[in-house]
Amino acid sequence: MLIDVIHREGKFASEEVWHRRADGSEFPILMTGIRLTAPDGTQSIATTALDITDRKRVELELEEAKAQAEESANIKSAFLAMISHEFRTPLNHIIGKPLHLAT
Repeated sequence: MLIDVIHREGKFASEEVWHRRADGSEFPILMTGIRLTAPDGTQSIATTALDITDRKRVELELEEAKAQAEESANIKSAFLAMISHEFRTPLNHIIGKPLHLAT
């Protein structure tokens, strides 16, 4: 819990947690807290909560786009390797020696 982290590790802490709405649905929030010390020495903790639903949605979209880009790069590499082989094989027979092409 955020308050425990602040007490244990220092003056400031932040963590992502799930919060429940009155209707029972859940959504992600970023909880941030800071320990405050009054002039008389009493301590308190001030916290804020930020709805990060949109940020989490964008993070998921970026992860999916990265996976698609990596898959496309792998397909491209396999295609180029195959095409390189298809060109080299006939040329090797025509020239009569191995032809080294950069792939």
